Amino acid sequence: MQDGVRRVLVVEDDRDVREVIAEYLQQEGYAAAIAENGLEALHLLNAGLRPQAILLDLLMPAMGGEAFLNWLRADPGFADVPVIIITGVTQPATAARLSADAVLTKPFEVDALLSALQRAVDVARQSPPEGPTLAS
Repeated sequence: MQDGVRRVLVVEDDRDVREVIAEYLQQEGYAAAIAENGLEALHLLNAGLRPQAILLDLLMPAMGGEAFLNWLRADPGFADVPVIIITGVTQPATAARLSADAVLTKPFEVDALLSALQRAVDVARQSPPEGPTLAS
């Protein structure tokens, strides 16, 4: 956050969900970048995007959330970026295995999203994440 902008990458294949989340984030002062799938998100990161957090759906075409998160955690330049999984299916075991910082089950309240996002960003500033928290 060198320039003072709080950037969040929203990786979600459902266009309506993606756009609504991005709009809420922008209303709260975040700069929201969007990607339809993990492959598109990977391209954005490789092109220079440096988000403070990533909101990640798991089930997507081209490159799903699990494959993207495995790549992210293996890359030293991105391994510490907080990731909040946003999913229609509660999968706490998957979230823990993938080292997600939090899990939100769709549909979720905007306040829950903003709270999870703030916690993840605050924890990332202080130390590496210890494990996922579940919210709905």
